[in-house]
Amino acid sequence: MITLLNSGVYSSIQDNGRWGFQQYGMIVSGAMDRNALKIGNLLVGNEQDEAGIEITYGLTTIQFESDRLVAITGADASPLLNGKTAPMWRPFSVKAGDQLQFQGALSGVRSYVVCAGGFDIPIVLNSKSTYEKAKIGGYYGRPLKSGDTVALLPMNEWQHQLFSKLHERKQHLEWSVNFGDFCCFRKQNTLHVIPTGQHYLFDEESISYFENAIFTVSNHADRMGCHLQSKKPLQLSNQRELLSEAIAFGTIQVPPSGMPMILLADRQTTGGYPKIGQVMSADFSVLAQMKPTDQIQFRYIDVEQAEQALLKQYKAFQQIKQAIAYKLKQI
Repeated sequence: MITLLNSGVYSSIQDNGRWGFQQYGMIVSGAMDRNALKIGNLLVGNEQDEAGIEITYGLTTIQFESDRLVAITGADASPLLNGKTAPMWRPFSVKAGDQLQFQGALSGVRSYVVCAGGFDIPIVLNSKSTYEKAKIGGYYGRPLKSGDTVALLPMNEWQHQLFSKLHERKQHLEWSVNFGDFCCFRKQNTLHVIPTGQHYLFDEESISYFENAIFTVSNHADRMGCHLQSKKPLQLSNQRELLSEAIAFGTIQVPPSGMPMILLADRQTTGGYPKIGQVMSADFSVLAQMKPTDQIQFRYIDVEQAEQALLKQYKAFQQIKQAIAYKLKQI
């Protein structure tokens, strides 16, 4: 069991999402940075789709009420274990009574705490993810609050053995996962965009401006969408009403204000605003870790280029998976 001594800005239980129910109006939700969560699960011997705690901007303090194997991935929020620097992107052991404190995000936005065995959370529509508006999933259908206690599932035999070995060493591992193939924590990033079928609805000046201008992430950025600001609004060639249609993580809608909005994990299932593009899947982790005042430049690519980028990332993930398995056997 763990206790939230301080829940921070926004902390919630998330897994890989609630897939297969969008046709009924149910959003996918899930971790914003799925790669970070998956790697965290690999580090502690969980299934890749097990839930973890998604911590936004840090400032969260967790107390462990039992011995546990743990990993922290995602944004660097200066984590401290009992007042000393806690390791990131590698497994480590905690004892009952230990406190894990996040001081505040130095780079990125979202950190993930993954515990061996996983969280003892009811599965709703094949997922443990928190869907706050519908009050389902996660911890009683809401974000975590200070004072909450969350039960943990038992560790398996292999996880117990790894915990014992790490605890006996009383020191952190020298190696950690190289996450550079998935995310770069920079103030300015390039996101690669596939033009949508509605791309042609925008005037030529707006299409050119979209690819050449620098957009700034506004303060209105949350799990539902990343609102952007720029010097000039994007405009359609002719104003018209559009039918609502399916949208996805990374869909770039342009509301009447002309300022783009990139849809994220808690997006609605359909949208009627014109769409100028779709961020490629290989850039999702970069997008998930961008915070207000960060800057974005867009670059158009075709579907084949997006597929190649995703395949390259998939191969990198498989290499990390194999390397983790090998390293853990050497402990």
